[in-house]
Amino acid sequence: MSRDLKQSEKAGTQPGSSHADFFTGSHIPTWDWQAWLWLAYWLLATAVLLLFILTIAGWEHGNTVYGLVTFLLWGIAAPFWFMWRGRRRRIHGVARFARRNELDFRYQATQEELEPLLPSLPLFQRGQKRWAKGIMAGKWHGVSFVFMDLTYQVKLNLKAISGVASLAGVDVDGEGNHPETQTVVIFPELPRRLPTFRLVPRGVMQRTLSRVAEKYDELDIAANEEFGRNYLVEGKPADVVARVFSRKVQEFFAKNATWYIECGNARWRSSAPVSSARPPNCHSDSISPWK
Repeated sequence: MSRDLKQSEKAGTQPGSSHADFFTGSHIPTWDWQAWLWLAYWLLATAVLLLFILTIAGWEHGNTVYGLVTFLLWGIAAPFWFMWRGRRRRIHGVARFARRNELDFRYQATQEELEPLLPSLPLFQRGQKRWAKGIMAGKWHGVSFVFMDLTYQVKLNLKAISGVASLAGVDVDGEGNHPETQTVVIFPELPRRLPTFRLVPRGVMQRTLSRVAEKYDELDIAANEEFGRNYLVEGKPADVVARVFSRKVQEFFAKNATWYIECGNARWRSSAPVSSARPPNCHSDSISPWK
């Protein structure tokens, strides 16, 4: 696929890009405050570990407290470094893919900076605060796309948790902000006009926390048993949506059971969990059934 991208599209970094100002001058900081903080953490953790080893070896100034601090630094805090490092490596992977295929790339953007890129689809109306990292844009076989790891905050009702916590004498607010992150691919201009619809994966494990209790006006259009088991579809007009989800399309999505797709006003947004969406292929396969 990367060869196809190189041969077919070179508009990603051209001056005429529709989002040229958004991507101008953006880069991945080699050493930001988080990187410096983790460097200080590892220096401290290594120093404490050496003191603990010396204590075990019989050092006269040794103290068993070093053992407790070593456990806290290495056993409890260290896993958070691996989480941070994994996200960092992912963004670097997206940047390399964008550079290799001459696509636009930006490390991160705030809600205000994202406004020109986000269409008026339901996802982008969710939450009170939105930001994104690993933003990539360009064209694939003539189809414009914008890729990003989008995070937004939603308020969750925590009354059940607060009730249990109150029994233990712990005061917990009945509402709390919960960040949700997912990989999002936006197709601003579709190769053909499609109706307004949503394709939603079934099952609690395939949805973000804020979507678990959502209700949908499901259409009875499943012609493929596995598709009907994995997905529900809502939209209008129902007969047009049914034609869009032909047997071929349903067979495709039956084999790809984690996509969440919104389409409206000739704009299309698809998403998948961050852990399962790989930068080189996550934006290409989902649009192919409708080309």
